[in-house]
Amino acid sequence: MRLAPSTIVIIAALGLSGCATAPRTEAGLIADAGIKATGTMQTDVNTLAGHVTSADVTEAFTQRWQICANPQNCGVDVPIDARLFDERRKLAVAIQLRARALGALGEAYGALKQEASYDARADATSATNDAVGAVNDFAGTIFKLSGAPLPAPIVALAGDIGGIIADSHQRHRILAANAKLREIAQRLHDGLKQEAFVFDTVAAATEKQRAAARIALFQSGLIPGTTLIKPMTDSLGVQLSPGADATIAASPALKAAVTDTAKAQSLAETVAIQGRYQASLAALEALIAEQDKLGGKGGVSLAEVDRLLGMIVASLAAGQGGH
Repeated sequence: MRLAPSTIVIIAALGLSGCATAPRTEAGLIADAGIKATGTMQTDVNTLAGHVTSADVTEAFTQRWQICANPQNCGVDVPIDARLFDERRKLAVAIQLRARALGALGEAYGALKQEASYDARADATSATNDAVGAVNDFAGTIFKLSGAPLPAPIVALAGDIGGIIADSHQRHRILAANAKLREIAQRLHDGLKQEAFVFDTVAAATEKQRAAARIALFQSGLIPGTTLIKPMTDSLGVQLSPGADATIAASPALKAAVTDTAKAQSLAETVAIQGRYQASLAALEALIAEQDKLGGKGGVSLAEVDRLLGMIVASLAAGQGGH
C-alpha cells in the first residue's frame, strides 16, 4: 500500500527515536494547552454566528421603519442585499463547522494527554482521525467561501501507521500523535485566517446595520437612551442618576451624543471580534511552535499560549462583540 507523505514522516520519526525516553511531561503540557486553547476558542462561537446573522434581522427592521416614515410607502418592498445576506449565512455555517473542529481537536489533545500519563494507553488514532475529518470539513467550507485556493485535505492516520503507534514504545506513540495534531492545528489555523478575512468583508455592513437598529429603537421611543450608554458607564464605573432618561429626552445634545455612542459601541464590538480572531491565530501559532519542540533538548513553554488565551477570555468577559 502506498503511504501518504505525512504518514512516511511519522514513520521516519518513529525510527529515529526508538531508544530515548518518552517526553511525557512535555506532551502533557502541550495536551493541556491544546485542550485549553480549543475550549477557549469555542466559547463565543454561537454568539459570533448570531452576531453575523443578526444583521439580516436588524436590516429588515431599520429599512422598514425608515420606509414607513412616510405612511404612503409602507407597501414598498424592503430592499435586501442578497449577496451580502448569502455571504453572512455561509459564514455562520463555517463558524459552526469550526466549533465542531475545535471540539474534535480538543478530544484528540485529550487522547494525547492520556497517552502521556504513566501506564495509560489512549486510542489516539480514532480521536485524531475524528479531528482530521472535522477540520477538513471546516477548511473546505471556509476556503471555498473566501475564494482562496483550497489546500489538499489532511490525510487520516492509515491503518498501518495506527498499528505501528499501537505496537511501538510510548515515545513513538507520543511523537506520532503530536506530529499529526500539529498538522491538524496548522490547518485549523489556516482556516481560521480565512474566516477572519471573510468576517472583515461583512463586518462594516454588519456594524452599520446593528448601529442603525439601536438608533432606530431609541429614536422611536422603544428603548431608553440609558440602554445605549450603559456599556460606556459600566466601563467608567459610574452609575447614572435617577431621571437620566428624562434628561436625555429633553436635550438635543444628549440625544445626539447617545446616537454617536451607539455607533461607537457597534464599532467597538467589531474591533473586539477582530482582536479575538488575531489572538486566536497567534495562540495557535504559539502552540504549534511548542509542538515542534517536543522531544528536543530545550523543552517546551506554554506561557505565550496562556497569555494569548487570557486576552480572549478578557475580551469575552468585557462583553464586547456579538451582544
